[in-house]
Formats: sequence, C-alpha cells, structure tokens
Amino acid sequence: MKMTFVSGLILGTVLTAFGQVTTPAIQELHAGARSFDAGNFEEAQQHFQKAQVLDPTYKYTQLLLARVLHFQYRVGIQSATNTALASRAIAAYKTYLTIDPENDIAFGSVAALYGLIGENELQRLWLLECAGRESVPKDQRAACYIVLASKQWFCSFKETAKTTGARKCVSDGLELIEKAIALDPTSDLAWFYKAELLRQMAEKEEAAGSDARYERLAADAQRHFRELRMKRPGESVVTQRKTLTGDDELDAVLNNDFSLIYLAVPVPIEPDPPR
Repeated sequence: MKMTFVSGLILGTVLTAFGQVTTPAIQELHAGARSFDAGNFEEAQQHFQKAQVLDPTYKYTQLLLARVLHFQYRVGIQSATNTALASRAIAAYKTYLTIDPENDIAFGSVAALYGLIGENELQRLWLLECAGRESVPKDQRAACYIVLASKQWFCSFKETAKTTGARKCVSDGLELIEKAIALDPTSDLAWFYKAELLRQMAEKEEAAGSDARYERLAADAQRHFRELRMKRPGESVVTQRKTLTGDDELDAVLNNDFSLIYLAVPVPIEPDPPR
C-alpha cells in the first residue's frame, strides 16, 4: 500500500496519516483508485460505494465518489443521461461540502459543471456565494469575482445593440473587479480585466464626451497589469501535487490542474514582456 502508517493493524482497522479506516474499506478505496487510473470509472464508482458502506465515517470517500461521477460526464454530449451524470456529480460534491465547507476541489468542480451543462445563473450564484464567504482564502474569493467580471465584459459585446444594457454589463463588471482587487491587489488578471472593462466603458461613453477619462483609467490599469505580470514568477513546468488524504493513490484521483480562474472568459493577452 502507498500509505504512511502511524501504527499497524488495530482490531481490524488501520490508523493512517488521515484517520482510522477499516482495512476492507481501504482495499476497496485502493481498488477504486486503480480502476480510476485505468479509466474504468463505473468500476471505480462501485468500489468507492462499497468502501462507503464498509466505513461511512471516512469523509474522503464522498469526495472520491463525486470525482468519479464527474469523470463519467462527457463534455459536449447533449443527452438527458449525460446531464443527469453532471447533476449527480454536483449533488455529490455538495454533500461533501457539508463535511468540508472550504474544499476548493469540490467548490470549483461544482462551478465548472454548472457551466458545462449551461446552468449559467446557478453558476453565477454559486460563485457569488464563494466570493462573499469570509472564511474562504482571499485569493480564491478574488478569483470568483474575476470570473464573474469577465462574464460581464463578455455580456457588453452581446448587448452591443442595446446601449443601456451594454453599459450596465460594463458597470456591473467594474464593480465586481474592484471587489477582486480589494481582496487581492497583486492579481495581474484582476487588473487586466479592469483595463478591458474600462476600455469598453470608454466606448460606451464616447457619445457623452467622457471617454477620455475612462481611456486614461484603462491605461493606468493596463500599466499596473504589466508591472505585476513582470514580477510574477515564471510558470513551473512541474505541477505541484496536493496532499489531501495522506494516501498517494487516493490523492492521484483527486488531484488535477483545474483552477477557478480557468472559468473566466478568455481575452487575447499580449505576450509576456521580457524579464
């Protein structure tokens, strides 16, 4: 087993770095992890379900179940069965969040799944809930606001024919991005989206003659973005793997490179300036 043991077998249980789990449950969890690694997600689900029956007290089994349901969802396939899988995964992640309310894997996965099945309003409300929760780390709350602001930036293009609607999209986006900057003033992406939103506001205010002020503000935000981006450490080639359960095989199921910020509407970004 790929576990760090604190002590040996104790009356049919194993005391690991992440708690006391019955040995039959551990065997099912590891079998599920191996099936997951092989891409046999339905088989992995069956093993995790058996583990949960054998030991309902081990909290990470619920997260593993949510994960395997999530991986059974097929992106781009429009069918009731596929959507139902996403809904089941969302429900499973939410159940886990009642145990571990600040878990970023579960929270981000719910937000991503809402987007994938087209539940944009539910995704918006979900992100707002995270952004307003003071117990969540400030950089994660800022990421939620950045994603929401990026969607308002995109909204301004969809509402081009409706001047009032487009202006409201930009105004709402600027309000959201200011909240992001207040939480994480060193976020280069927050300043980037602020610059883009201000440029959009300048276009909307051109007829009123106040576009020059917004252009100046946009230029200031863009300058701030560039300065922060130059200070940002270079991207590491090796992804830092998280240790959540204390077990290598189970952590491999739960680890991925997803970040909430990936949900932001993409905007073409100029190449990195020379360092």
